[in-house]
This record gives sequence, C-alpha cells and structure tokens, in this order.
Amino acid sequence: EAMDQGRPLLELVEQGIARPKTATDCVGIIVKELKDQANQGRIRLLVAVDSVNSLFGRTTIRKQDRSMAYGNELTLIHNVRKLVRNDWKGGAIVTAVREASFLGFQGEKRDKRLHWTTHEDHPEYYHPIPEHVQAREQVFTPEALLGKEGFEHMDPYVPVLVQNYTEKEMESCLDYYTDRMW
Repeated sequence: EAMDQGRPLLELVEQGIARPKTATDCVGIIVKELKDQANQGRIRLLVAVDSVNSLFGRTTIRKQDRSMAYGNELTLIHNVRKLVRNDWKGGAIVTAVREASFLGFQGEKRDKRLHWTTHEDHPEYYHPIPEHVQAREQVFTPEALLGKEGFEHMDPYVPVLVQNYTEKEMESCLDYYTDRMW
C-alpha cells in the first residue's frame, strides 16, 4: 500500500495500527520524519532508550527454524537503531545499558540444558558458562554489553556512571510505585 506524501503523521500511525504487516514500515517513516524535522530545527527531539544493548545482540524471538533471532534481523529494531545513530542534530540521545538484557552476541552459541557455551569462530573452545563469564571479567561494562558493533554505532559515546540508590531514594521509589499501584 502507498500513502500520499504530505498526509498527517496521525494517518500513518492509524494505518500501522490497522494493518500490522505494514506497522514496522510505518515506524520507519515516522523515525525518518522525526529526524528530518529535528535536523531542520522545527522540533527538539529526545530519544531515551533503556537496555539499549538489547538492540545489538541476541533477542528472545525465535525464527522459523527455532534458532534465536538477532537484533539486526528484525525490522522494528533496525528502525529503533536508526534513532540512536549519531547522524542528526536538534536533540539528544540518552540510553542505559542493563546486565539483565545481555543475551549474547551474534556468533555465540549456548546450550541451555548443559550450561555450556561455544563460539562459531572457535568451535573447539567449548567450556562451562561460569568459566566463560569469569574469563570476561569486564563483561558488564557498557563496551562489553554493547559489543563492538553497538559501541561503534553509539559513537561518540559519553559514559555517565550512575550510583546505586541510597536508602531514602529507594524508599521514595517504592512509595511512588505503591501510590501508582504498580
């Protein structure tokens, strides 16, 4: 299907909702339009992504052959990755990496039943997962969680270390969640 140029973005959103097969294309068009508007100075754009490392590694989605899909194989993730690319001006990109989102990188295979791992490039190197994690002692740094592709994609990267909550901050957060019935 096609949509005439110059139509309101709301119509595009409605088309994506009404026709799920075209929804990811609609997201791509909206991303392109937001970046163009920000580049022209018509809007200020803030892109905030939590667990950004999940865009660059393995996902929990399975392909038809039952193997795990990677972020670069999914159209929706491809469009979100366009938002965090440093090729536009007129706004800011704020992201966070998360250890819990780390499922591995492309080329890394994992047998969940035996808790063993191996790498496609070095199939002879087959070892228990705990040894694998210990061998990569800095596995939870932003660079390690994003991987080479993700780290280069995010360049220029300005890290900001965020400390753990204090007891008072934790209580305030829990009170807020209780108030909102979350």
